[in-house]
Amino acid sequence: MRERILFVVADLGEEEKVQKNEFDTSLDEYAGELKFFAARPDAAILKIASDDFDDKRALKKKILDLSPFCIFNRFEGWSDNSATEIEFVRLLEETGIPFTGNSSYTLDLCLNKWGAKELLRKNGVPVPPGVFIDDIGKIDTRGLCFPLFLKPCCEDASTGIDKESRVEDEEALFTAAASKLKQFPKGLVAEEFLPGKEYAVGMIGNSTYDVLGVSVLDYSVHEGQWSFLTYDAKWIANTPEYRKLMPSLDEQIPGDIMEQLTGAAMRTARAFKCRGYFRIDTRERNGEVFVIDVNPNPDLAEDGSFMPIAIKKGYTYEGVVECIIELAMEGRR
Repeated sequence: MRERILFVVADLGEEEKVQKNEFDTSLDEYAGELKFFAARPDAAILKIASDDFDDKRALKKKILDLSPFCIFNRFEGWSDNSATEIEFVRLLEETGIPFTGNSSYTLDLCLNKWGAKELLRKNGVPVPPGVFIDDIGKIDTRGLCFPLFLKPCCEDASTGIDKESRVEDEEALFTAAASKLKQFPKGLVAEEFLPGKEYAVGMIGNSTYDVLGVSVLDYSVHEGQWSFLTYDAKWIANTPEYRKLMPSLDEQIPGDIMEQLTGAAMRTARAFKCRGYFRIDTRERNGEVFVIDVNPNPDLAEDGSFMPIAIKKGYTYEGVVECIIELAMEGRR
């Protein structure tokens, strides 16, 4: 029998639950994964509590003492400090034990949306024109076309995306930016809003990549809904918009769009040095595809954003997990 695999996840204790709405389904994101690994005879589960970061040396020792051959990393930090996800991966890198998902370099890039945007632009990847905002007194929108879309520079999982994120003119931009900077003082990204379809490209691989498939969200067929996904639409179960906007895996994608999607996704993966499994989010305007976000370790729920794409490709849930583990081990052979 193989040695032990260690499944690592955040321990969402009472403190974390208090910070979140009781209807916030992001708390349930790992339920299926926990059940899956709990049933595996070669797996152990380690839940990381917030106070474990008070003594990182002890946390590292705890992991090493379990002697896993591979760490299945699903720790994504805390709602009030997304950077702990990167800190934990740096600790895993120090152990020398193979782990699933992306490196601290990639995660660091993905939690700096303005830096990521600049890197993509330098690598020839189309991104929507935009500006970085950390001071409302220095906002310069010259050369940009409204409406604009506002998002926190250093957050993930759609944190900070709400009905005020789309702004139609400079007055609305200044009002929304002033409010959001109080909550997200590390800054905001304001970029031209793209009105077309949203394409999510699911990918696997380390340096050689495979496009598993593409999900499509066509906002034009959802009358009465917002033309973008808010945090509430993704996670808050008692809101009218929750899961009303769901992507399709059955839509026929025109050949020229698919060519753009594949090219942009491949260039993005190489620029970010992605590994394992990840998702490239794009949106279209007038037949041109732009990359809007990179999700380095997407959730693995069966009804989530990544697993349905893989299952459509022909994988089973177990097959996806084994593939992710094999990719983690690839560099150790």
